[in-house]
Amino acid sequence: MFTFDDLIRLDTNALQRIIRMADGKLLTLALRGAKKNTRDGIMETLTQRMQDMLRAEMQDMGPVRARDTREAQSALIDIANDLARQEIIRLPTQEDELLE
Repeated sequence: MFTFDDLIRLDTNALQRIIRMADGKLLTLALRGAKKNTRDGIMETLTQRMQDMLRAEMQDMGPVRARDTREAQSALIDIANDLARQEIIRLPTQEDELLE
């Protein structure tokens, strides 16, 4: 099952497609409730200007309900699944794990 934390396993182009399809507030809310490593991984794919804007929006939004952040994260997962169904992006699988 593909989760919000799995977004950072996508290639940069796929992740950027998902972000472009998401409403700005949706992305901000989803990142607000994300684990630090997930938030950092997603932010790395953005331009510095966009990173700065998102950080400012997250700070300015004040307290948010955990349920709202989970719903926003779920909406991003839905976007990823829709793009995968259309074969626009490819979701990572367990077989994609890299061995070191």
